[in-house]
Amino acid sequence: MQAMLDLFAALERELGAHMTKEEAVIFPYVVSLEAHLLIGRSLARSPFGVLERPLRIMVEEQCQTRLLLAAMRGASKGYRRPPGSSPSVAEFYRGLEALEHDLAEHGRLETECLFPRALELEQRAQGSPHRGLPSPPLDVTG
Repeated sequence: MQAMLDLFAALERELGAHMTKEEAVIFPYVVSLEAHLLIGRSLARSPFGVLERPLRIMVEEQCQTRLLLAAMRGASKGYRRPPGSSPSVAEFYRGLEALEHDLAEHGRLETECLFPRALELEQRAQGSPHRGLPSPPLDVTG
Protein backbone atom coordinates (compact mmCIF):
# COMPACT_ATOMS: atom_id res chain seq x y z
CA MET A 1 0.00 0.00 0.00
CA GLN A 2 2.93 2.38 0.61
CA ALA A 3 3.85 2.17 -3.08
CA MET A 4 0.32 3.27 -3.96
CA LEU A 5 0.50 6.19 -1.55
CA ASP A 6 3.86 7.29 -2.99
CA LEU A 7 2.49 7.09 -6.53
CA PHE A 8 -0.62 8.98 -5.49
CA ALA A 9 1.52 11.75 -3.97
CA ALA A 10 3.50 11.97 -7.23
CA LEU A 11 0.24 12.12 -9.19
CA GLU A 12 -1.06 14.88 -6.96
CA ARG A 13 2.12 16.93 -7.52
CA GLU A 14 2.01 16.34 -11.28
CA LEU A 15 -1.64 17.29 -11.64
CA GLY A 16 -1.29 20.31 -9.35
CA ALA A 17 1.57 21.74 -11.39
CA HIS A 18 -0.20 20.95 -14.66
CA MET A 19 -3.46 22.61 -13.64
CA THR A 20 -1.68 25.66 -12.26
CA LYS A 21 0.03 26.22 -15.63
CA GLU A 22 -3.25 25.79 -17.46
CA GLU A 23 -5.31 28.04 -15.21
CA ALA A 24 -2.75 30.76 -14.50
CA VAL A 25 -0.94 31.04 -17.83
CA ILE A 26 -2.29 29.14 -20.83
CA PHE A 27 -6.05 29.58 -20.49
CA PRO A 28 -5.88 33.32 -19.75
CA TYR A 29 -3.71 33.77 -22.83
CA VAL A 30 -6.15 31.78 -24.99
CA VAL A 31 -9.04 33.88 -23.66
CA SER A 32 -7.09 37.04 -24.54
CA LEU A 33 -6.57 35.72 -28.09
CA GLU A 34 -10.27 35.12 -28.43
CA ALA A 35 -11.15 38.54 -27.01
CA HIS A 36 -8.74 40.14 -29.47
CA LEU A 37 -10.36 38.40 -32.42
CA LEU A 38 -13.95 38.67 -31.22
CA ILE A 39 -14.16 42.22 -29.89
CA GLY A 40 -10.90 43.81 -30.96
CA ARG A 41 -9.36 43.97 -27.49
CA SER A 42 -5.63 44.64 -27.60
CA LEU A 43 -3.61 41.45 -27.82
CA ALA A 44 -1.90 40.47 -24.59
CA ARG A 45 1.80 39.73 -24.86
CA SER A 46 2.47 36.02 -24.55
CA PRO A 47 4.52 35.16 -21.46
CA PHE A 48 6.03 32.16 -23.27
CA GLY A 49 6.59 33.14 -26.91
CA VAL A 50 4.42 31.04 -29.19
CA LEU A 51 1.72 28.80 -27.79
CA GLU A 52 3.04 25.63 -29.41
CA ARG A 53 5.84 25.19 -26.84
CA PRO A 54 3.72 25.23 -23.65
CA LEU A 55 1.06 23.10 -25.33
CA ARG A 56 3.72 20.53 -26.17
CA ILE A 57 4.73 20.56 -22.49
CA MET A 58 1.08 20.04 -21.49
CA VAL A 59 0.89 16.97 -23.74
CA GLU A 60 4.14 15.63 -22.26
CA GLU A 61 2.68 16.12 -18.79
CA GLN A 62 -0.45 14.23 -19.83
CA CYS A 63 1.82 11.35 -20.84
CA GLN A 64 3.55 11.48 -17.45
CA THR A 65 0.16 11.40 -15.73
CA ARG A 66 -0.86 8.34 -17.77
CA LEU A 67 2.38 6.61 -16.77
CA LEU A 68 1.74 7.31 -13.09
CA LEU A 69 -1.80 5.98 -13.36
CA ALA A 70 -0.57 2.89 -15.20
CA ALA A 71 1.94 2.30 -12.42
CA MET A 72 -0.87 2.64 -9.87
CA ARG A 73 -3.03 0.24 -11.83
CA GLY A 74 -0.14 -2.23 -11.94
CA ALA A 75 0.76 -1.86 -8.26
CA SER A 76 -2.86 -2.51 -7.32
CA LYS A 77 -3.25 -5.45 -9.72
CA GLY A 78 -5.93 -3.66 -11.71
CA TYR A 79 -7.35 -1.68 -8.80
CA ARG A 80 -8.35 -4.89 -7.00
CA ARG A 81 -8.81 -4.64 -3.27
CA PRO A 82 -6.33 -6.84 -1.40
CA PRO A 83 -7.88 -9.56 0.77
CA GLY A 84 -8.50 -8.35 4.28
CA SER A 85 -8.24 -4.65 3.42
CA SER A 86 -10.85 -2.18 4.52
CA PRO A 87 -13.76 -1.07 2.35
CA SER A 88 -12.10 2.35 2.15
CA VAL A 89 -9.33 0.76 0.05
CA ALA A 90 -11.94 -0.45 -2.43
CA GLU A 91 -13.43 3.05 -2.52
CA PHE A 92 -9.96 4.54 -3.07
CA TYR A 93 -9.40 2.17 -6.00
CA ARG A 94 -12.81 2.96 -7.51
CA GLY A 95 -11.95 6.64 -7.27
CA LEU A 96 -8.61 6.08 -8.98
CA GLU A 97 -10.26 4.15 -11.78
CA ALA A 98 -12.78 6.96 -12.29
CA LEU A 99 -9.98 9.52 -12.18
CA GLU A 100 -8.04 7.57 -14.80
CA HIS A 101 -11.08 7.57 -17.08
CA ASP A 102 -11.81 11.27 -16.52
CA LEU A 103 -8.21 12.29 -17.14
CA ALA A 104 -8.11 10.27 -20.36
CA GLU A 105 -11.17 12.18 -21.59
CA HIS A 106 -9.72 15.48 -20.39
CA GLY A 107 -6.51 14.79 -22.31
CA ARG A 108 -8.40 13.78 -25.42
CA LEU A 109 -10.47 16.96 -25.38
CA GLU A 110 -7.38 19.10 -24.91
CA THR A 111 -5.28 17.46 -27.61
CA GLU A 112 -8.08 16.99 -30.17
CA CYS A 113 -10.14 20.13 -29.58
CA LEU A 114 -8.77 22.84 -27.32
CA PHE A 115 -5.08 22.87 -28.27
CA PRO A 116 -5.61 22.88 -32.06
CA ARG A 117 -8.24 25.60 -31.66
CA ALA A 118 -5.93 27.66 -29.45
CA LEU A 119 -3.12 27.39 -32.02
CA GLU A 120 -5.55 28.50 -34.74
CA LEU A 121 -6.61 31.48 -32.63
CA GLU A 122 -3.01 32.47 -32.05
CA GLN A 123 -2.18 32.25 -35.72
CA ARG A 124 -5.19 34.36 -36.65
CA ALA A 125 -4.55 36.90 -33.88
CA GLN A 126 -0.95 37.41 -34.88
CA GLY A 127 -1.74 37.79 -38.52
CA SER A 128 -4.89 39.84 -38.68
CA PRO A 129 -6.87 42.65 -37.13
CA HIS A 130 -10.31 42.12 -35.56
CA ARG A 131 -12.35 39.84 -37.85
CA GLY A 132 -14.69 37.92 -35.56
CA LEU A 133 -14.69 34.20 -34.97
CA PRO A 134 -15.96 31.57 -37.40
CA SER A 135 -17.00 29.14 -34.66
CA PRO A 136 -18.36 29.36 -31.10
CA PRO A 137 -16.02 30.81 -28.46
CA LEU A 138 -13.96 28.42 -26.38
CA ASP A 139 -15.20 27.49 -22.95
CA VAL A 140 -12.06 27.20 -20.85
CA THR A 141 -13.85 27.66 -17.56
CA GLY A 142 -15.27 24.16 -17.18
